Amino acid sequence: MKRAHAEAISRQIEQWSKSTRLFLWAQYSQILPALTEGGGKECMTAKSQQDVAKELYEAVKGDSEKARRRWAGCRAPWLSVLESIVRSTDVKVVSREQ
Repeated sequence: MKRAHAEAISRQIEQWSKSTRLFLWAQYSQILPALTEGGGKECMTAKSQQDVAKELYEAVKGDSEKARRRWAGCRAPWLSVLESIVRSTDVKVVSREQ
C-alpha cells in the first residue's frame, strides 16, 4: 500500500471515529471499503444487527438444517438451547420483528 493511500485511509478512520454514532450504516459504510481493501468480496457481507438477528431467529424457528449449520456446528449445544428458548417463549416477547 502506498504511503499516500495509507494516509488517506487514516484520515477517513479518524474522521469516522469523531462521529457520535459510529456504527450506523451511513457512518460505517464510508470506511468499509478502506477496511476491506484487498479482501475477498465473496467473504464480505454488510449486515445490520437486525438482519443478523432475523437470520438467527429464522434458523432456530425454521426447519432448515442448512440454515442452522450456518450458525453452529453439529455438536454445538448453544443453538439448540436458543431454539428451545425461542420456541417456548410467547411471540409477544420474542418475534422475528423484535
